[in-house]
Amino acid sequence: MSLVIDWDGLQHTAGLVADSPDYQLAIRGRDVEGSHGAVFFGSEHVFATRPVASQLELPGGSWTIAAIPANGWSTPSFRIHALRLLYGVIAALIGWFAYRLMREKHEREIAREALASLNSELETRIDARTAELRNANDELARLVQTLRKTQTDLVRSEKLAALGALVAGIAHELNTPVGNSLLAASTLTEQLRQLTRMDASLKRSEWNAALAHMQEASDIIQRSLGRASELISSFKQVATDRTTAQRRRFTLAGAIHDLAVTLQPSVRRAGVTIEEDAIADVKLDSYPGPLDQVLMNLIQNAVLHAYPSGGPGRIRLSATVDGGWVCIVVEDFGVGIPPENLSRVFDPFFTTRLGQGGTGLGLHIVHNIVTGTLGGEIDVQSEPGRGTRFSLRLPLHAPLQADATTDD
Repeated sequence: MSLVIDWDGLQHTAGLVADSPDYQLAIRGRDVEGSHGAVFFGSEHVFATRPVASQLELPGGSWTIAAIPANGWSTPSFRIHALRLLYGVIAALIGWFAYRLMREKHEREIAREALASLNSELETRIDARTAELRNANDELARLVQTLRKTQTDLVRSEKLAALGALVAGIAHELNTPVGNSLLAASTLTEQLRQLTRMDASLKRSEWNAALAHMQEASDIIQRSLGRASELISSFKQVATDRTTAQRRRFTLAGAIHDLAVTLQPSVRRAGVTIEEDAIADVKLDSYPGPLDQVLMNLIQNAVLHAYPSGGPGRIRLSATVDGGWVCIVVEDFGVGIPPENLSRVFDPFFTTRLGQGGTGLGLHIVHNIVTGTLGGEIDVQSEPGRGTRFSLRLPLHAPLQADATTDD
């Protein structure tokens, strides 16, 4: 069976136009072979330019109808490309941010786990360290207590040693006037005994000679006993002030003179002399005992360190008034203090003669007494080879102390 179609009439009826102002049309599928058939309507070019196609089913086969715009497909504008690029960039950024968020979340989880582990380990270490520190603190407290007790014992020993040296010096110095007095007294006694045994025929020249001898012996006894009395009086005042450490009004010049007289015998044996130079005649309302101890320690320190090989040497004491303060200077002209040791002279247990009679507490005691009990200041200046100068600046009225003591 065959079917004859009036093709021109079919075109006209269906409105098929191969080329129109709006589109180009083509049909493929001669002998109803579909997409494998030849183009029998329109141009082959239509199928080569990405057409819009539709399948038309017929008895025994099919046709493929394709259409494109009359002027061909338009090229996308720059704006469309820019929008596509922008959308691509936005999509990439969103993807990158999403990746970063996921990665950051993962890293946060890892960090949180690591932090939890570190906190646990840190707590363990802190507990262990706290226990170690507690044990160390307990041990340190015991050591500090032992050190304080040792320091107290050493300070007491230092004071007793200074007082012992003072007593020894006074005892040695008293030997001379007392010995001279005993010798003169025995000479006077012998002279009187000889006179009483002589008869009345004693010549006038012999009588005058005997009187001259007795007068000389009497003068020797008077001078010697006067010197002994001065030594004993000065030592008594110094010893009283050192043992009582009570506050009272006293004359600075008298206190320094008594101390110089008391210390002169002991320092003279080392070949050193004490000079009193321009001592201000002023009264202090203070603690003479601690002040004596300060000056005694400074003088003995100068004898020990300024003249390590012994004299000749000299130590000069001076004092001036500055308003409500008095400035006392103790200076020597010995070897001086090296610059590297100058800032440490007041530190406890610092000494350059360890094992040679130095404990390192003398100047530390001096600093504590001056800044504490006496309420003043102390400064040291030294130049190697030219001596050392200690300057004390003390108030004329010392601050009140609840319980003045020199052991601190």
